[in-house]
Amino acid sequence: MKNKNKIIIICLAAGIAFSMVSVTLAYLGTMQPKNNVITVGHDEVSIDEEFSSPDKMEMSNTTPKQINIKNTGSVPCYVRVFAEFSDSVVAADASVVTEKNAEMTWENFKNGLKLDQSPKTISDHWRYVPASSGNKLGGYFYYTEKLLPGQTTGEPLIKSVKTDFNSAGDDNIDRIKDFDIIVYSETVQSTEIGGAGFEDNESAPAWKQAWESFLKVGP
Repeated sequence: MKNKNKIIIICLAAGIAFSMVSVTLAYLGTMQPKNNVITVGHDEVSIDEEFSSPDKMEMSNTTPKQINIKNTGSVPCYVRVFAEFSDSVVAADASVVTEKNAEMTWENFKNGLKLDQSPKTISDHWRYVPASSGNKLGGYFYYTEKLLPGQTTGEPLIKSVKTDFNSAGDDNIDRIKDFDIIVYSETVQSTEIGGAGFEDNESAPAWKQAWESFLKVGP
């Protein structure tokens, strides 16, 4: 009799255990997965150019080439631009016109925008870091204002290009050469590593801090 009771108790225990497993499986089976989509912000820009190529290159030419950058991404960012003539001989004979209607040679334009100068008569918002500066910032034009999503640089890098193939007093038409101005841009988020952003100060403005932080310039 005692053995029968033990068998019944064991069977009941086993039944309870099985029931508990069944309930657990049923509970797990009713769980529905739900994906929480988190959109990652991205910085992206486009080069907006107003450019009119002349039908025929003459000894002297004025070509509209207005270079602006637009923030087409979803986060505020700073931009920098690489711009250079494809032919160094043409660059030596060329001049550019700025938004402030300052006209100067390409080299003087870059020298006038150097970081350590105050080029307000040339540009309010562009600075140039020479390639010879020896750091990762070198060789680029930097727009000093933060661009919000959808915003375009409020001041073009240049408005037009002038070429004078007769600058050396030579009327030889063989001096006329086709050329390109190579332009591309890069971005960095305005909050790069700096959390809420960077504070402007005289020695290190916010745009420069953002780029230096991103490029890991310095010690």
